[in-house]
Amino acid sequence: MKLNRKLSIGGAIVLLAVGAAAAYFRSSSVIPVDVFQAKRWSIKETVTAVSAGTVKSRWESVLSAETLGRVAQARAQEGDSVRKGAVLAVLSDPELARQIDAAKADVAQATDLLEQAKARRQEAERKFESDTGRAAANLRKAREDHRRAEELFRGGYLSKAEMEQADTTLANASEDARVAALGEVNVRAIDREIDSLKSRIDGARASVAALTERQR
Repeated sequence: MKLNRKLSIGGAIVLLAVGAAAAYFRSSSVIPVDVFQAKRWSIKETVTAVSAGTVKSRWESVLSAETLGRVAQARAQEGDSVRKGAVLAVLSDPELARQIDAAKADVAQATDLLEQAKARRQEAERKFESDTGRAAANLRKAREDHRRAEELFRGGYLSKAEMEQADTTLANASEDARVAALGEVNVRAIDREIDSLKSRIDGARASVAALTERQR
């Protein structure tokens, strides 16, 4: 009887111990955490130097110019903040200046040639109109004279020599009209020359603008 009572007490103690252990582990499984509200803020990194040294940037850029030249003016210093498209330096290139002068001289020369061509065209056009008008009038008269000569020749009132002279006069008038019409070819040739000179001037002016932009 005493043995059974001891067993019962021992079993109760074991059950209490197991329950206590289970309760302890359940309570200890909860991990406390700190809760903070999210905010916008700039992140700064503070570096503490423990010895003397040099601070270097993580990113570096190698700058180079499209053309060679001597730096005449520096518009940015080491360590300055710059933006895309900013002018960092102005170069001085004597060869570039000579190219600009040559392009400007080409513009001036082509402009003079253009004015001369325009004057020649006006003269050629006046001559063409005058020659064609005169030749057309002579041809009309020669045709009319030739028609009357044929009538007189058929009626026996005009000699063969006189008829041949009328034929020659008509042929010459026709040739003069053909030559006068060729004056239009000369006018059109001058027109093509004018167009070529205008294109030359436009190209030279574009070169001056491009070279000047490179010089800035």
